[in-house]
Amino acid sequence: MPDITMCMNGACPLRHGCKRYTVKWNDPQWVSMYQPTKTVVKNGGVVETIYNCDHFINNKPYIHQTK
Repeated sequence: MPDITMCMNGACPLRHGCKRYTVKWNDPQWVSMYQPTKTVVKNGGVVETIYNCDHFINNKPYIHQTK
């Protein structure tokens, strides 16, 4: 069982890259519904939406680990 607070926000656009959402977990476990912030940036004719979460943990370093 991971020793972190898990995230249950299935609507978060960052969820598939976040360890808090993707790691396998068992009950009982600390869980939360972290909410990312959304920023819309207009650069000339290009509109870009940027999401940021203070609780995000990149899951790439953990993908290739074996048990």
